Amino acid sequence: MSDDAKLKFEEERDEILKSLPEEVKGMFGTIGFCPGEEEDDLCDGDEGDAKKPSADKIPYFQPVLIVSPWDVPPKPVRDIYWMDAYTKAKRSKAKLKQLDYLVYVYGSDDPDDCYNFVKQTDFISLEDATTKGYTILPKFIEQKSDTERTEYEVRLIRGLEEMNIDSNKQPVDRKWGNPFLERHEKMVTTSSTSDGPPTKKQKK
Repeated sequence: MSDDAKLKFEEERDEILKSLPEEVKGMFGTIGFCPGEEEDDLCDGDEGDAKKPSADKIPYFQPVLIVSPWDVPPKPVRDIYWMDAYTKAKRSKAKLKQLDYLVYVYGSDDPDDCYNFVKQTDFISLEDATTKGYTILPKFIEQKSDTERTEYEVRLIRGLEEMNIDSNKQPVDRKWGNPFLERHEKMVTTSSTSDGPPTKKQKK
């Protein structure tokens, strides 16, 4: 049964990846930047939920890594959020070419909340970001002490450090987030556990 589940998983994965335009899957492993704001979800592709930047907020740009949907845990990111976007977009070749990028947000410290979606029009290439100075920590953040920095400033510092580590790697080797099991792998683990001897209760 586990072999059948694995085969089904691989067939579904390969079929979906084959259907993706080169404009999308050719970007997997690509480093770039997107607009970020302290009080908002980073690079949220849903314009309806986006807030207008406050006048007293200094805009910044967050480093991100475009990832394959099979580089992220199946639930909820791939099976729910990404698959929903893909299902809607595949009705039209034009829409599929404009599919939002799934990204790992460099600097994230929550393994359950480190992925997001970026519109292709909001994605800034590493080359353009370097020209605009986004790859360098802003002076006003650098001059602050650790206790003075806000949460987003600390995240940006971590993000630039992670980005610099990845910049020396090949795109295929740029991986972040915690290890995870696919559904068929969980089935094998559960099966092997149930086949083993019963666990003895520890004496209190």
